[in-house]
Amino acid sequence: MLQRIDMVAIYVRDWERQLAWYQERLGFAAVHVEHHHRFAVLALPGGGPRARGVRILEVEDDTDDGYRLARLADPEGNELNVYAVST
Repeated sequence: MLQRIDMVAIYVRDWERQLAWYQERLGFAAVHVEHHHRFAVLALPGGGPRARGVRILEVEDDTDDGYRLARLADPEGNELNVYAVST
């Protein structure tokens, strides 16, 4: 079970559109937004993202190294890798 993500940096071309996508599709909440710098801090409300039309590219279970990986894609094709480490 994923317990914590401290920070993820994602660089996109269409900042306004992608900011909306991450909020609407993945359920991130905007904690801090600087439109003039094209910077946002997003949080996971309720403990995790919601799968509402999110394109999942791959799910990988690596039991030898003790993690599970879900690879997602935003509308621009930017990949977001989410890991859960086995404890």
